[in-house]
Amino acid sequence: MDASPLSRLPAELRNEIFELAYTSEQPLLVIYNHNNATVRLSPTSLNCYCRLLALRQTCKQIRQETRALVWARNTIVLYAEEGHIAKAVGRLGTQIGEDSFRALHHLVIDVHQLDQEMLHIPLVTRTCWNRARTMTTRDVSLRFDIDVHMDEPQYRGELSFKDIDDLKLSTEACMHTIEANAAAIMEDASDWESHCFKSWWNQVWEKIIWAIEA
Repeated sequence: MDASPLSRLPAELRNEIFELAYTSEQPLLVIYNHNNATVRLSPTSLNCYCRLLALRQTCKQIRQETRALVWARNTIVLYAEEGHIAKAVGRLGTQIGEDSFRALHHLVIDVHQLDQEMLHIPLVTRTCWNRARTMTTRDVSLRFDIDVHMDEPQYRGELSFKDIDDLKLSTEACMHTIEANAAAIMEDASDWESHCFKSWWNQVWEKIIWAIEA
């Protein structure tokens, strides 16, 4: 890079250029396959990732200076089944390297739908909470469907694990969304079904807090 005009720029300006070059407008989607314990980028995200890394291929110095930047500048959405979250997150850390994992800007773990029996919630919670503690930004979210009634999920919920206050606020936001739309959601449901769902959500919250404090 010695002969490049880029090398003659101040380091601060060069870093700004690198940050812009390595930032995607869309999240990078990573899918965990529990059959062979691997994580891979979705086809669309793989194309985007390759474009983001094009600058790294120009010289060794740029590659060293921007080693973890693609992970530090983008939101990563990790798709995995609820019972495989710990393995999925661990595998992601192994494949991208712990330095890159610690530099992650925002990690969203998408489990599609929370287990109605709540068997995996403590492990999922501990995984999200503990991994957030290893990241510089601590910005880890758990995203899931809220299946309020019958067979179809009506809402997407998202819990933030930055700190306990963020976790409480995001949990309350999920409950407020449900309550604000209760009339529409529960129009075909009995009072007993409504009560059961709210009781279930309260138990989810209790299990989340227990998992963090355990």
